[in-house]
Amino acid sequence: AVAVRRFASTDPEAVAGCDIAFVAGANEGTTGRMVDVLRRQATLTVTDARWGRARGMIHFVVADGRVRFHIDEAAAAARGIAISSRLLALAVDVKQRTP
Repeated sequence: AVAVRRFASTDPEAVAGCDIAFVAGANEGTTGRMVDVLRRQATLTVTDARWGRARGMIHFVVADGRVRFHIDEAAAAARGIAISSRLLALAVDVKQRTP
């Protein structure tokens, strides 16, 4: 089952139990705070370049007129999240985890 929820706050209690979160705050500060809160738990964070410089584990950008993405595999691995090698191969760049 998939449940889509909107979170209006950066309260860690409110976002507990979230497996994947697309973070798009009203401004760069809000986006950054939410990403920081979610980094404290095993949540795959996804961000978009339109919402500032804060980056989730997967970060979408528009490059050469195409939607592309960056992956922070190190951040994902630190939270116990494994990202498929097939998805990693499609990324513009990958911040590798350290062995």
